[in-house]
Amino acid sequence: MQEGNWTIEPADLHEVRRLARELELSELTASVLVRRGLTDSDEARVFLAAEAPGHDPFALGDMAQAVQRIRAAVEAGEKICVHGDYDVDGVAATALAVHLLRELGAEVSWALPSRFDEGYGLTPGMLERLAGEACSLVLTVDCGITAIDEVAQAAALGLDVIVTDHHRPGEHLPNCPIVAPRPSDYPFAGLCGTGVVYKLGEALFGADSEFLRRELDLVCLATVADVVPLLDEDRWLVAAGLKRLGRTSRPGLRALMRVAGVDPATIDTGQIGFRLAPRINAAGRLGHPDLALELLLGEDEEEASRQARKLEELNRERQMIEDPDENPGPARIRTRFG
Repeated sequence: MQEGNWTIEPADLHEVRRLARELELSELTASVLVRRGLTDSDEARVFLAAEAPGHDPFALGDMAQAVQRIRAAVEAGEKICVHGDYDVDGVAATALAVHLLRELGAEVSWALPSRFDEGYGLTPGMLERLAGEACSLVLTVDCGITAIDEVAQAAALGLDVIVTDHHRPGEHLPNCPIVAPRPSDYPFAGLCGTGVVYKLGEALFGADSEFLRRELDLVCLATVADVVPLLDEDRWLVAAGLKRLGRTSRPGLRALMRVAGVDPATIDTGQIGFRLAPRINAAGRLGHPDLALELLLGEDEEEASRQARKLEELNRERQMIEDPDENPGPARIRTRFG
């Protein structure tokens, strides 16, 4: 385990005391805000409230084109495939996109690549398979923004592609609608892949949709696991998502919390990052991410318990592979990885 030194920036004591007085905070909390550059009372108050900033989803690149194409596909009864990634963000983004499309009444399937057999992102073999399955629209989540050749191949196979991604683009972009913070006029570039899909949901259903708000548990899970900055919109997504996660109706998440020893009533970002996320990631690292996705999508309590136990086994195996000299006893595992 790497060790390091924490360097704490100095904080002006007068600024700290002023902010503490104006916002009725402890000086400790005020000093943290001042060190973050939040010396203005109004800005600090907004930061602490963690309210939705209300950014327009249609500022995310080609959102209008993406919404139009998705609605046309649903109305025409076309088969839509969601193509994700094998980490927590990719799996959660896939689950969220499947839920959104099902709510629209779409005929939807999903595809997650194997880390070992296919690797990251769209691949020629996957596209050929989807074309052979009569899919006509591929919606990528958490991947695709650099897939220039693959999107061209998809077009040759008769597949339309919509890319939703949050990764940094290359010099050139795929020839298809792209929903992403970069390049776009969107005011916040820190969304994870699932956060981008949530904004697609806002464009499809409206920001005040109660259906969409119920999906915030997935967004919170992915945002924390992907280690994006918890600022601006991410701060709201996590704050609201933690409340939703604590009372989630998903059998899979409840089962996962049980095997991970997480109390839903006290769940926090640390428990997501060190207990839930490693177990979901274990499926993609050692097996196939389908297991983790089925856990998030499933509605059967008994099956969810079985899947959660399997993820627990895979996570223990992952621990042994990554640190074979470590004592795999339960107490040691909890200390190191949760």
